[in-house]
Amino acid sequence: MRELNALLHSNHAAGTKVDVFLDKALTLTFVWCPPGEFLMGSRPDDLYARESEQPQHLVVIPQGFWISATILSVEQWRLFEPDAWIPPEGARCPAHPTTWDDAAAFCVTMTERLHASGALPTDLKLDFPTEEEWEYACRAGTKTTWYFGDDESLLADHAWYRANSDLQLHPLGLKLPNPWGLYDVYGNADEWCREDIYKYGHGNKRLSKEFRAIRGGDTFGIANSCRSAARHSCARFNEFNDEISLRPVLRSNAS
Repeated sequence: MRELNALLHSNHAAGTKVDVFLDKALTLTFVWCPPGEFLMGSRPDDLYARESEQPQHLVVIPQGFWISATILSVEQWRLFEPDAWIPPEGARCPAHPTTWDDAAAFCVTMTERLHASGALPTDLKLDFPTEEEWEYACRAGTKTTWYFGDDESLLADHAWYRANSDLQLHPLGLKLPNPWGLYDVYGNADEWCREDIYKYGHGNKRLSKEFRAIRGGDTFGIANSCRSAARHSCARFNEFNDEISLRPVLRSNAS
C-alpha cells in the first residue's frame, strides 16, 4: 500500500500505468496524464467542426491526473451490479446501459470498497473526467482531428464505429491505443463526463439537473462523431438506453 500511495501521488512520464485491484481477480489500469496545456475544440479550418466545438481555445491542465486506460467493462461493472446484462460478445464489452446516476453510484460504492480493502489511498476517489480532462487525455499531445492524424481511412484501426462495428458492442482493448495508452477513446461506447455540456467562451460551466456531456462516439456513430473534439450530451437518466459507459479518473477527495 505504501508503494502504491507513493506512486499515485507523484509525477511520471505520460502514459505511465498503474493497476488498482477492484477485487482479487479484476484490476482497473490507470494511465498518467501529466500537467500541460492544449487547444480544446476544433480548428477553424476543420471541415468536420460543429458550432459546439468552437471557438478553439487554450486550456491549462495545472495538475496531472490518472485516467482509466479503458472504459468500464461489464465484468467490472458486475462488481457493483451483479445481475448486469452480459452481451453476446462477452463480459469484456463496455458496461451498458448505464445512467449518469448509476455511474456516480459506482464511483461512490467502489471508492468505499477500495478504501476498505486498502487498494486505494483514502484521499483519492473514483470520479468522472471533466470534458477538459477527457479531451486532453484523448489527444495525448496531438492537435489533429484524431490522435493518429487527419486521415479518416485509418479510424477503423482505432475504433469500433458504424463502418466496422456491425452496430454491436465489442470487447475492450482490441483496437490500437492512443499515444498515452488509452483504448477505445473513439467509438464502441460513449463516455459520461462530470458536467453538463456548455458553450465555449460564454461564462462558467453549468451543472444541469437533466443533462450531462458525453464524449468519444459509439458503435452507431459515423466518423464525424468519433473525433477528439466531438461533443454530445444525453439526459443523465439515459431513457433511450444509449451506449454510454464511464472512463473513471482518480481525483482528490477534496475536489
